[in-house]
Amino acid sequence: MADKDFPLFRQILTAAKMEVASWGGTLLFVYLPDYYRCADPNFVARTLDPSKADRDADPRFGIVRLVDSLDIDVIDIAEAFARHEDPLSLYPFREFAHFNASGHRHAAETIVESLRRNQRVQPMTGVKARDK
Repeated sequence: MADKDFPLFRQILTAAKMEVASWGGTLLFVYLPDYYRCADPNFVARTLDPSKADRDADPRFGIVRLVDSLDIDVIDIAEAFARHEDPLSLYPFREFAHFNASGHRHAAETIVESLRRNQRVQPMTGVKARDK
């Protein structure tokens, strides 16, 4: 995201937060890493150790900083992928594309875990999850 886009992004997020709040909801922001971020040889170090990242040049930090400044909770899938034993295996054929089934599952499990940890969702009784 280019710096020039941040004011518009701020306006959009502010409007979305107000709209969701108007019906009693809470807006959450899920940061999804793109393939190129995960393919970078320094991805894990830069993602999990902020001292190794150039916070001014890395758009992830700017995006997360902006979202956080608006008091919107962030679920950072980049961190979850960086903790995965093989982040590129979450993409089809380890190449540029959307996530594969394993990537979608890992992202979804991260989101659900975060929601449960922050008591935003409760397990549904009487509903059986599909086998993995």
